[in-house]
Amino acid sequence: MSLPDTLQKLPPEILGVFRHLGAAPQPETVAQMSAALNMHERAIMRSIRRLVNYFLIEYNSNGTYTVSSEGERLYQSLQEADTAAPASNRFATPIYYAKRQLTVVVPRGVIAGSPAVVVIGIDAPGGSSRLSEPVTVDLRVKALGGNVAPLMVSLTCPPDRPATPLRLSITATQSEKPLRLLIDAFQAFQVAELTEVGGMYVDIAVGGADLTARRAVTCTLSLRDDLL
Repeated sequence: MSLPDTLQKLPPEILGVFRHLGAAPQPETVAQMSAALNMHERAIMRSIRRLVNYFLIEYNSNGTYTVSSEGERLYQSLQEADTAAPASNRFATPIYYAKRQLTVVVPRGVIAGSPAVVVIGIDAPGGSSRLSEPVTVDLRVKALGGNVAPLMVSLTCPPDRPATPLRLSITATQSEKPLRLLIDAFQAFQVAELTEVGGMYVDIAVGGADLTARRAVTCTLSLRDDLL
């Protein structure tokens, strides 16, 4: 048995929210759905917006959501299809990943003990990097042979333009070997769950280099978009 076209367009996570709300004995708030499904409230809200746009659920004045009359009809079809399909393959929808470039601009050389500025940004979308809505990328940074601050920063990646760059301060504490900056990029989906979407490192000379020159290093981020 095939799903109705409306439901076939929905990613598995959104179908999961719809299944939960359809089976719930009473309307639920975003917080209740988040706790029951162990999903971050931002992910719940993304799912809700899609379900509301398809007229499958409705917002109530007391802050709860309930399945609409059209949603009730399609929920019955979903139950029938779930029963007929193997549990391991219930109408899975391919997950879409947008490719965006993380760019780090660093000095070619630094002086030990003297702070330097590092600029980090995410490029504008290209042909294969569209997003349906802004995505937050959390960056964990670390310096080998030095100190960097802050150690955790976030960039908001808009659907149609570059992210606003941010700045870090990095200081070499050793003069006998290069300073290495490490960056790991993560995207949040559920409570206390971060998925790694890219990473890089770059070495910076300490002394003996043109201290006024800068260079850019890039890596590709794979950003998951549940709404495409």
